Amino acid sequence: MLKKYSKYLIVGVVAILTYSCRDNQRSPIPYYPVNLRLDLTGEYSTFRGSTCESHTFITPILATDRLGFGGILVCTDFWGNYCAFDLSCPYEVKSNIRVRPDVPNAICDSCGSQFDLCETGMGVVSKGPSKYPLKKYQTTISGNFLVIFR
Repeated sequence: MLKKYSKYLIVGVVAILTYSCRDNQRSPIPYYPVNLRLDLTGEYSTFRGSTCESHTFITPILATDRLGFGGILVCTDFWGNYCAFDLSCPYEVKSNIRVRPDVPNAICDSCGSQFDLCETGMGVVSKGPSKYPLKKYQTTISGNFLVIFR
């Protein structure tokens, strides 16, 4: 009896793996290098332990900084988790048309799209024509630094 259902099990597992690997939210924002380190004991010490706070970076702080396509928006969600997104609006897809933080959202003044920053920390669309969330970057704590990377 197990042999009878094993081929269905294999087909089911392959189908689940195939669809789970698909990127349904592929961002229209092009790939650009991202590398930014923020000192949480220095200039950005108030950022540590904050909730719904945000900072934008359009100009590199150091020569080694890489700020993605349109700059980086770094924020904390309601739980104090760090989140980072490209500043470019995924509806406009232009490096010079950027969202602006207006906590708890980021807003594109060009198309009117709004993206949630604090509630989910995922940059999902909460209003407007965009079909895509903000392009998200990875964050990690390394010693006293918040590191944003891709």
